[in-house]
Amino acid sequence: VTISTDGVIQVNGDVVKREKLESAIKAALETAEDKIVILRGDKDIVYGEAVYVLDQAQIAGAAGFALATTKVKGEGAAKD
Repeated sequence: VTISTDGVIQVNGDVVKREKLESAIKAALETAEDKIVILRGDKDIVYGEAVYVLDQAQIAGAAGFALATTKVKGEGAAKD
């Protein structure tokens, strides 16, 4: 599941309205081997939006959650 900074929610790349999120996640989980929902979003998304998505995923039957992250430039670089 991806949340954009402007509040658009996507499930597997398809835009989904908030009121259809649970059913969209449930459909995606039915065909998934692992019942894990990965949440992707810009660092500026509102916390409440992320919580809403995770709540809907739990209701839809997700077995677990993961947050997708990107490495910050310079992170892990050797320091003098």
